[in-house]
Amino acid sequence: MNNPILTKEEKACEEHFQSHTRRLETGRYEVRLPLSKSIDNLGESYDNARSKFLALEQKLSKQPQLKQDYSAFLEEYLQLGHMTPVTEDEDKKDVPYFYLPHHGVIKENSSTRKLRVIFNGSAKSSNGVSINVILITKSTTYYL
Repeated sequence: MNNPILTKEEKACEEHFQSHTRRLETGRYEVRLPLSKSIDNLGESYDNARSKFLALEQKLSKQPQLKQDYSAFLEEYLQLGHMTPVTEDEDKKDVPYFYLPHHGVIKENSSTRKLRVIFNGSAKSSNGVSINVILITKSTTYYL
């Protein structure tokens, strides 16, 4: 049997998932993001995400089929509960938010879905820190 050798950070990540996983009424599971640093390390992200979104809208306005596919993806994401709209009141609370820029990649030779939406967790906030930088990443070494 392979026994993993976990670093201190990997053990903390395992403990995080064990203590912050809950089952929703729908049967789905919800897990809080595992942070290696405080969310307070993130700077402001709205302006960057908005700028990227406006550029995306410009691109979509020139490609009606892509716009339709992208809108369908976002609607599906909303229906599945993978995202929820942020109201203006929520946006002004003292709860930290990180606005995640996204864009589409077209795979012409795909037999299933041609559009793949990419969420850019590496996008930097106003102070140069991204959400990816403060997340715990897990890689495990196994005995053979």
